[in-house]
Amino acid sequence: MVRWVFRCGKTCLGAVVGLAALIALAEVGLRITTISSPRPPVQNRAPLPTAVPSWVTGWELRPLQRTTIRSTEDEPFVFRTNRWGLRGGDVVVPKPANIFRIVCVGDANLVAADCPEPQTFCAELQSALQNGVNYPIEVVNAGLPLGGPSIALIQFERTIALMQPDAILVMIDAQDLVQDVALRKWVTRDRQGLPVSCAPLDDPMPKSPNMVMQLRDEFRLIDWGCQRLVQELSNDHSPPTSRTGTELPREQIARALTPLRELHQRCEARQARMLIVATPSRGTVVGDSANEPSAALGDASFFSVLGELLKQTGITGIDATSAFRKSAGGNEDGWNLDEQHDLAELVAQGLRERLPGPWSSPYFQQAPVTPASHRAPAAPLPR
Repeated sequence: MVRWVFRCGKTCLGAVVGLAALIALAEVGLRITTISSPRPPVQNRAPLPTAVPSWVTGWELRPLQRTTIRSTEDEPFVFRTNRWGLRGGDVVVPKPANIFRIVCVGDANLVAADCPEPQTFCAELQSALQNGVNYPIEVVNAGLPLGGPSIALIQFERTIALMQPDAILVMIDAQDLVQDVALRKWVTRDRQGLPVSCAPLDDPMPKSPNMVMQLRDEFRLIDWGCQRLVQELSNDHSPPTSRTGTELPREQIARALTPLRELHQRCEARQARMLIVATPSRGTVVGDSANEPSAALGDASFFSVLGELLKQTGITGIDATSAFRKSAGGNEDGWNLDEQHDLAELVAQGLRERLPGPWSSPYFQQAPVTPASHRAPAAPLPR
């Protein structure tokens, strides 16, 4: 009896030691992977001036605000929001009959909080399209602190559709898809899997971590297990991203672009044209700071998968890469003033070529030209 107990105890002890060794090896392996690919810096502040947490889009701009932005290099300017919580002047609803309205959706790059309002992409685009056209053209800056296809679809149903736009420009880059994946655990979806709202992110101000957060920071194996548990309990069962910054698989990129298909259908149902403007990566991803898994997405993979989506759906796309070729490299703060202007000129040319509007009708030109199909009525024949 004593020998049997001793033998069982020895076997159990060996199993415990072997299991501990496997756990230690797994922990060492995960730590080596983390060291080779460090985490991105933590962002512990509001992403834009007047930005507040939102139960609809995660973050939003506080309506009817005026904030003076002071820069060490440029003159201070006023950052203002309208009653819709969008940057710029008010948007009249119902839309007047004599206005061609274009609504631009995107992330903090589109908001351009560090640029004076007349020098933003939307203001420059409106000036470029209005040049030589008598018919009033209005370009609305509907950028939000967070971007991505899911947020764009949510914003369209809650706000943009009410503005009765004639056209919608979806400004998107590779970082938007990474951010869309990072925010998926806050997104509520319907039975078809389409996003309907995005809950507020965790408090961006520093706070004392709880015991689970401390264990996740201390042990990489526990952190990996928590990531898998969150993925299993969430509505989105796409492959989990890791903290190693590895490239997103093409299937996950295509999945992140899925809301654009639904957005295109809803735009067509409301007699509005939708165009996608693809730009190189700019800015930083807003996520759950250190607790949010990070991933990488190169511009080449992004443009490749997006091109396949455009071919399948027939959505009009504009490749805006050439507007950023003058820049020496990526700007973590977003588009600079030169890029805002060059991007507006490029998109304006693309709209004139691919989107019917006042610029394509000779009746709305400042120097009207009578179309060849238009003929004055012939004089009656003498009897």
